[in-house]
Amino acid sequence: MSEEITPIEALSSLYFEMAYADGNFDRDEMQMVIDKLTAWQVELDKELLDKAFDRWTSFSSAGERIDFVIDMVLKVSDLLNDNQKNEVLKDLEQVAKSDYEISHKEAKLYKGIYEAFFPEGQ
Repeated sequence: MSEEITPIEALSSLYFEMAYADGNFDRDEMQMVIDKLTAWQVELDKELLDKAFDRWTSFSSAGERIDFVIDMVLKVSDLLNDNQKNEVLKDLEQVAKSDYEISHKEAKLYKGIYEAFFPEGQ
């Protein structure tokens, strides 16, 4: 992608992916995503959120989207300190739990993001 992706857009792709990891967007999960992203950027405007969501949904295959999300995990990992990474992981866990169950795919995604953030463990 030639267009520069802002840190909040990169972060939002992780949150969107977690909300969708179980195969659907639950309203409670999406509200949790909005709440969590707003906590990272107090004045998260709707246009920026829409742009990030449009970018995340623009891929023609799940494989392309996953490749993008992997790139965004690495970008976010480079931008954040360990405390901030832990906050993102807590957020992602809450997003996954917001529909009252954590699917196998959500758990697998969480583990992959954790391992990318902390390749040597913590």
